[in-house]
Amino acid sequence: MKFISFLQLLPFILISYSGQSQQLKIGLGNNLTSYQFTNSLGILNTNLKPSAGNHLLIGIERPVIDTLSLMSKYSKLAFYLGNKPNFTKLLTYLNYQIDLNYNQFNSVGDLQNYTFSYQTNFIGIQFGFGPQINLKRGYSIQLKTQVSLNKMIHGIQELNTHFVDLNNNSQFSNIQFMTGYEIGITKKINNLFAGYISYQSSNSSNKKIIGSPTLNFNPTCISLGIKIYPSK
Repeated sequence: MKFISFLQLLPFILISYSGQSQQLKIGLGNNLTSYQFTNSLGILNTNLKPSAGNHLLIGIERPVIDTLSLMSKYSKLAFYLGNKPNFTKLLTYLNYQIDLNYNQFNSVGDLQNYTFSYQTNFIGIQFGFGPQINLKRGYSIQLKTQVSLNKMIHGIQELNTHFVDLNNNSQFSNIQFMTGYEIGITKKINNLFAGYISYQSSNSSNKKIIGSPTLNFNPTCISLGIKIYPSK
């Protein structure tokens, strides 16, 4: 399965940024990743320690129901929601997000006087969904559940002074399906820009197979960024 590259998908994100209510989201941050490695005997390796890595994203964020846009349209959906004001109001608090991201999922460790490290670079596409709670003075809180697909584009294992290419290691090179959550705080600066800070935690879901080693990634991330509102 060929994984579409970050640069190939980027134009679609930018083209999609055309609605009046959606926001272009750009952020950068730092991952701290734990490797959950279980050997063929089912024993968890406790010698692997979390290590830091970069996080970059660009995406779009918008409400599930755009009230202003809906009011300007005549459709069965608009008519139905117009007769369900409480339900419609609830939907306006729900946002979804689609973004492209670049992540480094790294780890270090030592065993019997041998030191080793893993340095990996992943690109991925992520979908998030959840409520936004608007506060006073332009502040809001976002809570999202997230799912993502991630593909390693480069990876190296360093064992003392020896280097091993991880691109042929299926535990790293296979596409990683991850689930997690995000908690964010946004401060609207003006009608065009807002700043945000967020905390994310996710985990890959590779199933343990009896008699085979299994690796799962558990990154947490703190990121800062901006949200750009389209000019009207």
